Formats: sequence, C-alpha cells, structure tokens
Amino acid sequence: MATFFLITSAILFIVTFGIHLLIYNGDPLDKPMYTTNPLLYAIPYVSGFILPVIPLTLVFEFHWLITFFINFGIVYFLWPTLTKVVLARMASGRGFGIDMMYSFIGAVITLIIGIVVL
Repeated sequence: MATFFLITSAILFIVTFGIHLLIYNGDPLDKPMYTTNPLLYAIPYVSGFILPVIPLTLVFEFHWLITFFINFGIVYFLWPTLTKVVLARMASGRGFGIDMMYSFIGAVITLIIGIVVL
C-alpha cells in the first residue's frame, strides 16, 4: 500500500511542475504574480525535479543520485502526458493555479501517508 502512495506522490509532484509550465507558456497577461518572484518561481522546479526523488528512492531502493537522473528523464519526457492525464481526470475547473496547488498539496499528503505506512 505504501508503494501506491509513494508512486502517486511522485506523479503529483511532476504534475505540479507540468501545470506550472502550462501556466508559464500560456498568455503573458494571464500569468500569476508568483512568476515574478524568483523564490516562488523556483518551487515548481523543486517540486518536479527534487521532491519526487524521495518517494522514488524509497520505492525502488536505488541510490538517490541514480534516482535523480531517472526522475530527470521521466520529467523531461513524460511531463506533458502525465499533466494532461491528471488534468483530464482531476481538474477543478477553477484555473491552473488552483489545480497546481491541489496537486502539490495532494503530493505532500500522499508522501506523508506513504512514509508513515512504509
């Protein structure tokens, strides 16, 4: 059961990064204010490239550096597909910013549940 929660957490962290890229590549007048602050702008990148390494390392039991490069490949090649699939199933209809927040909060909650159950 812990494996399910940890994999779901990694996918939701990657989806948070994917939704951020959809927001950033969209209409320049529609960008939220967090894209102007460098500290807040870095959160989706940390969420996409660094945070999924934690659950993937716990699941696959590889060294964290190997898992980082595997995650880098997953994010680079699969973020559009993962983002579209999750948004098609779980979009709130209130905008990408709310969906990004929901996916990040869901990722953190499933990460905590996966670590506790592990």
